[in-house]
Amino acid sequence: MTVKHNAEFERAVRIEMLRAKAQIERQQLATQTTMIAASLNPSRMVASALPGNTGAWFSRGLKLVTRYPHVVSAVLSNRRFKTVRWIGVAALAVGRLGHAFRA
Repeated sequence: MTVKHNAEFERAVRIEMLRAKAQIERQQLATQTTMIAASLNPSRMVASALPGNTGAWFSRGLKLVTRYPHVVSAVLSNRRFKTVRWIGVAALAVGRLGHAFRA
C-alpha cells in the first residue's frame, strides 16, 4: 500500500465514522424528542397541578370536551347561557388544542 492510498483509506474511514456518529446522534435526538412530547400532555400537566382527586375529574372533563366539542358548543350557545358564552369559547379552544396534541 502506498502512502497516498493509505491516507485516502484513513480519510474514507474517518468520514464513515463521522456519518455513523451523526446517525446515532439523530436517533437519540428523535427518541428524546418523542419522550418530551409525550410528557407534555396538557391534561397530565393540569391534573398533576391540581390536588388529590380533582386532577382525575378535571382530566375526565377535559377528555370529554376534546372528544365532543360540538356538543359543548351547542349547549353553551343556548340563549340561557349567554353569560357563560366565553366559557364556551374557552372550552372549544381547549377541545381544539387537545385534538391537535393527540394528532
